[in-house]
Formats: sequence, structure tokens, C-alpha cells
Amino acid sequence: MKIIKAKVWTLLVALTISLPLFASAAAPEIESWPLYAGRELSLDGFVGVGTTDFDDESAFVGFGVNYFLDENFGAGVSTSFGDMNNEFFENISVKGLYRFTARKTAPYLFAGSLYSFEIDEWGLTLGVGVEHRFTSHLGAFVEIGMEKYLDHHDAVAIGKVGIRIPLSLQKSH
Repeated sequence: MKIIKAKVWTLLVALTISLPLFASAAAPEIESWPLYAGRELSLDGFVGVGTTDFDDESAFVGFGVNYFLDENFGAGVSTSFGDMNNEFFENISVKGLYRFTARKTAPYLFAGSLYSFEIDEWGLTLGVGVEHRFTSHLGAFVEIGMEKYLDHHDAVAIGKVGIRIPLSLQKSH
């Protein structure tokens, strides 16, 4: 089982590094696409895995909403659920985002706070991601980060892969 878990983490890291390389050939270059914009609302759907070490991991699914004030600075709210032992929504997180836009691919950093309904505790989250826009209304993303709950000594490593649907709120010219 440890080998399978190690392979999952290796795959998530490989996707994070290689998505910009493979995605550049995914769609034709159309200069009129406003791929990343200010006043942009986006909807996320994702699957992920979290682990404190290679002996204790959990898979989860979730969704989120992001809003970018300009091309680079934004904020997001997301929630996820997995085993559903105690609560339908296991946690909720609020994050600040900074993306480095460059054509179709945008690496980004995130940091924020979260609350776990499952363990009734506040925590912090920090990580990196990369998003690729196939069109102005469809993208994919990969994130790797960590979550640290304030009363627990173990940090949780998190990996996510998802779809992002951007909805620009700017008026067309």
C-alpha cells in the first residue's frame, strides 16, 4: 500500500510540473481570448488526496469559488468532503491567491485559513498550483499544499486536480 501512495504523490508532483508543457499544444493559439482577467469569478470542482505520512491518507472531492480583483490578485473559498463519517462538509477554507499569468498557463501561490468541521478546529493552508486555460471559459489546475491545524502537531500534505470554469465579469469592448 505504501508503494501505491508514493506513486499517487509522484503523479501529482509530475502533473504540477508537466501540465504547462503538455497543455501548450492542447488548443490552438487565438489571440482574442481574454484568458486571465480582472473582475473574474471562477468555479472549481476537484478531487484530491491528503496525508500526514504515507500510512494515513484520505481521498476527497470538493468545490470552490474564486474572485480575482485584477489579473493577478484574488481570493477563494472552497470546501471538501471525503469519508463523511461526521459531517457532509469536512472543512471550509478562505485563501488569498496570487497568479503569475503568462499566455495560457498561470502558476499561482495561495495562503489562507481553514476550519475543520470534523475535528472542530481552525488551521492554516499554504501551497502552489498551476492552471492552464484551454479556452476563456475552461481550465484545469493542479495544486500541492499543506494544511496545519492549530492544536495538532502534524501538518497534512494536500494534492488536488480539478477543473476551473472562469466567468469574466468585465464588459466586452
